[in-house]
Amino acid sequence: MDQSLYLHWVVPLCMLLMAGCLLSIGLRGLLARRPFVVSGRWAVLCVCAWATTQFWWIVAALFGGHMSQQWSYVFIGALASASLIGMGVYFGARGYWAYGVTTTSLHEGLRASLKALGLRSEVGFGGVYPTPSGAHISVSIHHSRGVGRITADHPARRLLRDVVAGMNRYYAASNVTTVWTACYLYTAVGLLLLGWVLFSVLFLRR
Repeated sequence: MDQSLYLHWVVPLCMLLMAGCLLSIGLRGLLARRPFVVSGRWAVLCVCAWATTQFWWIVAALFGGHMSQQWSYVFIGALASASLIGMGVYFGARGYWAYGVTTTSLHEGLRASLKALGLRSEVGFGGVYPTPSGAHISVSIHHSRGVGRITADHPARRLLRDVVAGMNRYYAASNVTTVWTACYLYTAVGLLLLGWVLFSVLFLRR
């Protein structure tokens, strides 16, 4: 398999996809200056893009017939690492992520959304909100980063989509305290990746 195809097309496209994911999150917060909640599946997309670059080398090592056995072991190890990271992010990305929130604003948004849906909200151990069906919605927060995570057990997953939509409506219409550390970081990393893609397209292909 042609190594130039990997360097000139596969890597830049994967990096461009990762940059797009990060910039869409970071710039949304920094430009709107309102907290928001999104699905955690975007993180899986980023990992898949990164893992594709690793898988390409494995395919080349196995079927190219021109790489040494030592390099093949390295690439197979990289594949194992990429698979483990991908599985970890997949299981860790279930649920939704809130950006620009504080501990107070995250709970306020969740309570307001549950109230708008006509549901009682009671904070339990670990930030758990019981629902009438007996299902539970759990929240956690990284206050210094301005990032919160919202998950639900299986009976409440469909309800959680409505809850998240209500939270976004609440944040769009309310003035709450915000923290944008994660959005600044995502924007910076996204711009670096985008710069690398432009550099590779303009100079590395010569």
